[in-house]
Amino acid sequence: MKSLLVCCCAALLCGAAATSAHAGDTFTIEAFLQVPTLTAPAVSPDGARVAYLKRWRDLAEDKNRREIWVAEVRGGEPAA
Repeated sequence: MKSLLVCCCAALLCGAAATSAHAGDTFTIEAFLQVPTLTAPAVSPDGARVAYLKRWRDLAEDKNRREIWVAEVRGGEPAA
């Protein structure tokens, strides 16, 4: 399960970098700081869902933000 979460995080980072490069923009430190970090995965007792912590930097308010998200293991949209 941790490897799945690591792959998702890597995909987010690569996607953000590729989108920025594709648009002709430079991938700035500000953009990097806003890329969310997914940590602390916990699988439900029945193995159907995984909860994880999503953290990111809100530069407009100069604060670190975090939310607990839950996703179905077999796919689907995660919910905060």
